Amino acid sequence: MSHQNKGILILKESIDSSENIFSLLKKGLDKNGESLFTDQPEELFPLGLSVERQWYLYDQIRMHIADEKDKEATCPEPKMNRLLIKNLMKIALINLYISIFDIHQ
Repeated sequence: MSHQNKGILILKESIDSSENIFSLLKKGLDKNGESLFTDQPEELFPLGLSVERQWYLYDQIRMHIADEKDKEATCPEPKMNRLLIKNLMKIALINLYISIFDIHQ
């Protein structure tokens, strides 16, 4: 946004992406009566935190939150068991090793 283009938002999804221009004004006309951009930005849906990140927040951050309700809202105990995660990661690594080993034979 700038003072020269009031009500116009220039949006980039990343530093290298192209610019998208959106009008934030309710009316579709600028001060000269010319039509403004009327497209809305595409809605993005976050994927959420990885299970490893959830366990990190639970183990390392939760203890610094004073209120119990805030602890539950911010850093609840992850639903996936730690042992299960470690076993799944071991299986994935073993499968990766086997696939690499098979390729080189």
